[in-house]
Amino acid sequence: MLKIGVTTRIVNTLEYHEVRDAISHDLIDFIFSLSAKPIIIPNNVNYLVSILSEIDILVISGGNDLSSVMSENHDLFLQSKLRDKVENRLIELSIAQHIPVIGICRGMQIINEYFGGTLKKLKRPNIHSNGEHKVFFEEKVFEDLEGNELLVNSYHNYCIDSIGKDLIPVAFS
Repeated sequence: MLKIGVTTRIVNTLEYHEVRDAISHDLIDFIFSLSAKPIIIPNNVNYLVSILSEIDILVISGGNDLSSVMSENHDLFLQSKLRDKVENRLIELSIAQHIPVIGICRGMQIINEYFGGTLKKLKRPNIHSNGEHKVFFEEKVFEDLEGNELLVNSYHNYCIDSIGKDLIPVAFS
């Protein structure tokens, strides 16, 4: 069975006075629908090598802005910095071990930055923030997809400005 490692977003749970890792149930359901097994990756640099030895594909999930676009006094800056550190290390280790890496929303942004690309603030973030929008594919990516577009949920404020070295985009919005 294909094993897909998937990163988690960081959330503040005020009623519990703690920070937690979280993941969308939709993403887990999607992985199971592929007859694959999801392996949840926490935001902790100590376990990355052992986790990567267990997976076939790495998915860097969405959620949270990158620390590079936040001011240091932003409430979530240190948590985003931790997640950035974990995901950058995952990318580095995945490349060394020839593990394919897929980025969703924030994941795409951190992969792009890893390879020297840049981000910019969306001109109309309300379209991508807490709503749905279409993603258009350059070619047929999913067998079950009718046409070359897909409606996706979205909650982000930044997009790719310049593409990182050696990256080839396959979907656009």
